[in-house]
Amino acid sequence: MTAARQARIAQLKQFQLIPQVANNPGVSQRLQAEIDKLLACDLLILQFPLWWFSVPAIMKGWIDRVFIADWAFKFQGGKVVGTMRDIPVHLLGLGGGSHEGYRKHGYHTAFDTQVATGIFRFC
Repeated sequence: MTAARQARIAQLKQFQLIPQVANNPGVSQRLQAEIDKLLACDLLILQFPLWWFSVPAIMKGWIDRVFIADWAFKFQGGKVVGTMRDIPVHLLGLGGGSHEGYRKHGYHTAFDTQVATGIFRFC
């Protein structure tokens, strides 16, 4: 019998993202609360509608503000070292169209390059 899991849901609209990045924002209490949710994860599932072969702007804004240097990744010896790699990530992008259509036009490659590799294999 497997242990029961507890789900923690981030309501991104409640995060009230401001669409500009401050020069030195530091880690606010709200940002630390989001980081704490991720630190508690043994599995991260992100479900979203595909938006121009990527995540919607509100989710991208959340990623930009939460997956920050010195937490999600570090610079060591001139290289980037991901620090979130112990957290398995499942990306559930929902979109219209067929697998064949996505493959034919390279859309799955665009998503993998931008999101799966560009974010989650980086961190």
